[in-house]
Amino acid sequence: MGTLVDEKLSGIGLIANGANNIESIGSWKDGILDGLGMRVNKVFTDIGEFSNGSMNGKGIKKCTSGDVYIGNLVNDNYQGKGVLFYTDGRTYSGSFQNNLPEGNGIMQSPGGSIYIGNFKNGMYEGDGVLLQGNGRRWEGKFVRNEPSPTAKYYDHH
Repeated sequence: MGTLVDEKLSGIGLIANGANNIESIGSWKDGILDGLGMRVNKVFTDIGEFSNGSMNGKGIKKCTSGDVYIGNLVNDNYQGKGVLFYTDGRTYSGSFQNNLPEGNGIMQSPGGSIYIGNFKNGMYEGDGVLLQGNGRRWEGKFVRNEPSPTAKYYDHH
């Protein structure tokens, strides 16, 4: 439904499936979402900026797993600054690359632990501080989510 140019959606319009459920709504160019819009399918719901049919720019992405991402996207991938709310209760705020925490960020866990530092491929990697909910703290280098042997340990009990 919308304006057709050469039999392709152009301008504001929507596409619905056979059950009249909206699958895509927003700004279209040559039959492709391009501008602000929303796209829904069995895997995710996307709301935000589209170009050439993909999320590019600021947006919100909710996956069927229940994870919700708010931030910058490039070709439908988390890229740049954003916040990811995991279904297991964790929250990550910081830099992303290819859908994973990468660079500087903060990971908060439901048990009260907070990691502030560097991430690589979604894991604690490099300089950081891990504050555990029980008052224990690790400072220094981390490797694959674990404090390295050179990291300093503090117990504030």
